[in-house]
Amino acid sequence: MRNHRWGALALVCALGVLPACGNAGAKTKNDAKGGPSGTPSATPSGTAAATSGTPSPGAPGSTPGSTPGSSVAPSGSAAASGKPAASGSPSATPSPWRTAPLVATLAKQCATPGSTQTLNLQTAPKPKDGENMIVVFDTLYPDGKDGKVYGGIDTNGRANNEGAYVNTWVIALNAPTGQARVDIAVAGEPGTATKQIYFDIKKSC
Repeated sequence: MRNHRWGALALVCALGVLPACGNAGAKTKNDAKGGPSGTPSATPSGTAAATSGTPSPGAPGSTPGSTPGSSVAPSGSAAASGKPAASGSPSATPSPWRTAPLVATLAKQCATPGSTQTLNLQTAPKPKDGENMIVVFDTLYPDGKDGKVYGGIDTNGRANNEGAYVNTWVIALNAPTGQARVDIAVAGEPGTATKQIYFDIKKSC
């Protein structure tokens, strides 16, 4: 089966009715430079560094529990714990997926080049204080070309207040014979739905 890009899918995404993709929070890395305290040791080379936190004798300005010349963050601070600070943005909650009703039929199961074809569609009615359902469809012909070339396309359709939609088009005289496929999508507050229906194009029906 030929690949066919649906403009409808982009439309559905733009409406935000598909589940949102949340970005995972970035992991923080502890800086190992200079050891756990983050400062180089002041102990002369060849001597083990003191771990008790007792200052060296005669070191001016030192306080108990600190290494001379170093700045120690409070034990409860984010820097000391290695935990990232809160970003302040709530995690995104995806919208629930909802399927809208969609019934679609074609007036003819067989059509000839130069004749007409009609799509009849029924979807959800207009919600109270909402907007009419958006309807998008395109026809894929046997040679891989679509409704822009041979007819049968609507990229900005709207159902009426009752959810009904009708579109009639003329099949181009140079349309190839074979099976054609109509790709349909609807989107709106009640949800989204897609459907494919087929008809034959022949020299005579």
